[in-house]
Amino acid sequence: MIQHFKRPLLKFGSHSGVAIIAAAITLIAGVGATTNKTSVVQVIYVQDKSSFVSVAELKNALPAFQAATSKDFAPLWHIDAKLVYLPSASPVPAGAESITLVDSGPVQGALAYHELVNGVADSIIYVGTAKFYHYSWTVGFTHELWEMLADPGLVETAQSVDGRIWAEENADPVEADKYGFTVAGQDGSPILISDFVTEKWFGAETQGPFDYTNAVQTPLVVLPGGYAQYWTGTTWTVIQNFLKGGLGRNGAFYD
Repeated sequence: MIQHFKRPLLKFGSHSGVAIIAAAITLIAGVGATTNKTSVVQVIYVQDKSSFVSVAELKNALPAFQAATSKDFAPLWHIDAKLVYLPSASPVPAGAESITLVDSGPVQGALAYHELVNGVADSIIYVGTAKFYHYSWTVGFTHELWEMLADPGLVETAQSVDGRIWAEENADPVEADKYGFTVAGQDGSPILISDFVTEKWFGAETQGPFDYTNAVQTPLVVLPGGYAQYWTGTTWTVIQNFLKGGLGRNGAFYD
């Protein structure tokens, strides 16, 4: 059984004046209860405030995002979502989660990020930046969707059998576009979807699948272009596999 822990929160940056919440570099002493995830369906509103992706493009991709969520992601992570398009001029309902497409942000190379604002999870996808660095915005969208669903509060960790405590970011180790898979959009065209690791990736199992596309054959392996973070007991250590290609080779990254 994978042991799940809560990690504390730390404000470490700001996008458009909104503080991003991320994992702190220390764990809360004495917290070690397992987390029993149950099947839930989360409503997530999706808005397009970008000039690089048209509303028609987004609406064409949404059925693919929905199918990937409900048919591919939910059976492995036991968390589902209903994605609802919301016109850019409409306010997101109070307390509701959202994903918003925008052109770019203040952090150079940032492709997307997910955050916690007033206790509510949301994600921002920088589609203009993705196009500039020649990455798929649809991979960025689903990357943040997977991580927002599995860890909306940015506090989940999982302990592997060697005692290391991993930040439960389930798209980072396999985040390069080439490990993605396709699902048909509304018009039948293929929409590229981000790969994601399963709970087995965190090292409590010897049999896979360790990720959805079966690109990973061994637990805790970070594929080229990916990264992962674990707690040693004194500090967070980041495993980066950027130099062999994929994300990071030109300064672009997911948060």
